[in-house]
Amino acid sequence: MTPIGCLALMRLHRAKDCRMPQHPACNTVALARRLRTAALLLLVCAPNCGCINAGVMFGKVFFGNPMVKSAFEARTGVSLMEEDRKVAVVCTAPSSVVAEFDSLQYDLQEEVTRRMRLREMNVASDDEVIGALNDAGGRFAKDALAAALPDVDYIIHIDIEKFTHTEDGNPNLYRGRSNGIVYAYEVDHGPDAGGSPRALQVFYQEFTTEYPKAAPASAENMSVRVFRQKCVDQLADVVGRTFYDVETSELFD
Repeated sequence: MTPIGCLALMRLHRAKDCRMPQHPACNTVALARRLRTAALLLLVCAPNCGCINAGVMFGKVFFGNPMVKSAFEARTGVSLMEEDRKVAVVCTAPSSVVAEFDSLQYDLQEEVTRRMRLREMNVASDDEVIGALNDAGGRFAKDALAAALPDVDYIIHIDIEKFTHTEDGNPNLYRGRSNGIVYAYEVDHGPDAGGSPRALQVFYQEFTTEYPKAAPASAENMSVRVFRQKCVDQLADVVGRTFYDVETSELFD
């Protein structure tokens, strides 16, 4: 059975349980049904979906698809989705990466910003961020950016250390790999800042991505431009969900 078929079976089973009368005996029957269905799903789906995905499906039988808090909120206690805090996203990369992927910084910055806006987060526009970077001499200087973005509460800095798109030793096979660190700085506009805004680091997290995780893609079947965009999309998902809540299933996409 395919993963789609497994999900359809789960939804049908949960719908049947919802129609049952709320009586202790009926609840016991419903639980027994769910256990049987979960066991059947693991037997049927695990060979096709992998152990992790099968475990996710097992959890859905009992809990649906719960939301997972962002790593940023878990560590700082601040929800950028619920609180009216404006953020600015800045991406940097070393010259060795920029020389080969000249638009990578802006593409990733744009994609992360777009994902945050889809979740109704308050995000500074790309034009605002680019203007602030120009004011800072084209380099990442956190306090200079804080001064150039007076209405921003948090600056998110995506520092790419490595980004490649071909399989080691074979340029005809595509596999994207990247690693780096994402930082978050809270902008202090208070009197303690001495009249000039200060950006104080409150969060950092390393990231590593690989796409695809299975067999590499062939250069004969996909243009390099399309493949690079897929790599950027995956990296934007990884970085973005560091700052907003996601459904459990999204963690295994």
